[in-house]
Amino acid sequence: MNQTITPVFVIGLNRNGTTWLGNILSQCFDISSPYHELHYGVCEVNLYDNAKYWGDFSQLNNYINFLESYCNADVFKLLEGKLSWFQEHPAENFYQFFFETIDQFTQKQGNQYWVVKLDPGFFHDAAEFDRFKKEVQKRYSTARYIVIQRAFEGYIDSYINMIGEAKISRNTSLKRKISGITGAMFYHYFYPRMHKMPDKGDTLALSYENLKNDFTDSLENIRQFIGYTKKPKPDALKRNVQNTSFTTGEREKKGALIALSAFVFKYFSPLTALAVRIRYKFQKPNKLPPLWWRLTKAEHFKEQLKQELKDTDQLRLLELLK
Repeated sequence: MNQTITPVFVIGLNRNGTTWLGNILSQCFDISSPYHELHYGVCEVNLYDNAKYWGDFSQLNNYINFLESYCNADVFKLLEGKLSWFQEHPAENFYQFFFETIDQFTQKQGNQYWVVKLDPGFFHDAAEFDRFKKEVQKRYSTARYIVIQRAFEGYIDSYINMIGEAKISRNTSLKRKISGITGAMFYHYFYPRMHKMPDKGDTLALSYENLKNDFTDSLENIRQFIGYTKKPKPDALKRNVQNTSFTTGEREKKGALIALSAFVFKYFSPLTALAVRIRYKFQKPNKLPPLWWRLTKAEHFKEQLKQELKDTDQLRLLELLK
């Protein structure tokens, strides 16, 4: 068991400040993370998606395929991982692999803490979340979970008008309204589970609005919660890293249909759970592994990456490449 490192897991749906909170933790505290501006700061590590995708590491061919794929992608590069170490010390599963990678990086930086985000998928798949927590408890004497939640009105406005790949799939007003119904369903399904599933003594519930409006006191609450002994550095946060809401396009309004669906999903939880199960049942699985390749694109396929960022309205990232 690692007595010297404390992982901090940020929990929340996208559009609720999870990336922002990850950036705050990694910049205002001495906390390690896979960080790069092409990922708006703290990079998504997709623990759930990777664990489900790669499967059983006891099969050597599968393990080799995983190493050759994952170790060339962004997260492993940002954590300065060593492929040779994992060839000599095979991991039993993805969680062990990732924890060892980020522990080595954290120790190299001389830090006690590291921070990553947890996928919402864990809160729909209780069995997998139990496996994840067992691996955490097996390795660390202390772990901390921070649930960040935004008020619904701000969340749904941001969700409807998301940039990135969502901008391509939500290319009409009708599609954005339909996505808003889905967003309302996810919000009222996942957050009750996010507040319930981690052990209460290890979990801090954080309001997005409180973090925004009372930044200094929020930092102090976080400091006390994780047991951080030094003083936070609020001025260290890079304000020039625009968040993933950054867009110059016209914004879709919520409308009555989304408001009605939000009411139904909030107060009729069995119907909400059924709707989410149906949504997952008919969701097409990803054919490609859950990996990020922006560093490779920036190095070898810069013009294609520029076009990709332009098409998806990720204008702040586009500026970084000019």
